[in-house]
Amino acid sequence: MEILNWNKLIAIPLLLIFYGCGQQTLKDEGLETKDISEAVTTPSSTDSADGPPTVSSVEPENNENNVSTSTSIRITFNESILVSGAIMTNGSSCGGGVSYDISTSSSFSTCLPWEGSPTYSNSYKRLSIKPKNDLLSNTTYYVRVRSDGSSQIKDYSSEAMTETKTWSFTTN
Repeated sequence: MEILNWNKLIAIPLLLIFYGCGQQTLKDEGLETKDISEAVTTPSSTDSADGPPTVSSVEPENNENNVSTSTSIRITFNESILVSGAIMTNGSSCGGGVSYDISTSSSFSTCLPWEGSPTYSNSYKRLSIKPKNDLLSNTTYYVRVRSDGSSQIKDYSSEAMTETKTWSFTTN
């Protein structure tokens, strides 16, 4: 009667975890050789689409009405973006290296400050930001994600966003 060697039984799953993405084989006494070169991989935050990042959706949507005055702005990109370089308005001025602006003017002559830093989700594809103060009722707001300036939005391949995205919504 053969005694089970637990070290061998435990070592096989660990090899699968650590070496699951390479061209490796496992062989043990009495076990068949197994090729693990076709291991399943999952997307990571460094996955990049072809070309520069673009805005794929926004919330509130363009021309949406009756938006809550305490809304957050959510921007979804077609691929993961780098956190560095994406700077929000921290005062009332627009421009410079600022990447995200919100204003009551379509010319962005004055901008509202954001509250804190943005939060990221969906492998850094979705960005949520909140105006520092509640928005005014019955007011149209314009949001801009800029492709110019010193703080360009870039993907993990260092490709910079090339098109500015602007949209508006109206509060209730």
